[in-house]
Amino acid sequence: MTYFRWFSKAFPDDIGFPAFNLFWAATLFENNKITESLRKVYETAFSNTYLLDLIAGKEAKPIDKSELIGFENLDYAKQIYKGCIELITLEFQIYLTALIEDKGFTDNLNKYIALQKLIKDEPDGQMRSHLINESAKFEKATTGR
Repeated sequence: MTYFRWFSKAFPDDIGFPAFNLFWAATLFENNKITESLRKVYETAFSNTYLLDLIAGKEAKPIDKSELIGFENLDYAKQIYKGCIELITLEFQIYLTALIEDKGFTDNLNKYIALQKLIKDEPDGQMRSHLINESAKFEKATTGR
């Protein structure tokens, strides 16, 4: 917890990467900070929409959406998910598995994915800028960042 507090103060604009966000969420969960953990789980899901499914033992299929950063794609998730499982507790893995089945969580993730699909297919211009802003607002509302 000390490291993550320091990191958030030292790098307030850093978006992290999927495994980092996952381990931060796990640390919060293990310290009984469930609300904060949920926000980091969303950050994890938004940074890689496949990772949580793989951790839960579900099949993940490629999604035709905006994936501009190298760690947003399915291949990356497949490379790291086993290592992630080894570093989280069984209790946190069970929590994640239940969470990704929760209607509220899946609705939010599906809304995020829908926005990313629209962004991918929209050419540069006013509408694309609007969609990117809407995505950023949604992420902030969901994650608190």
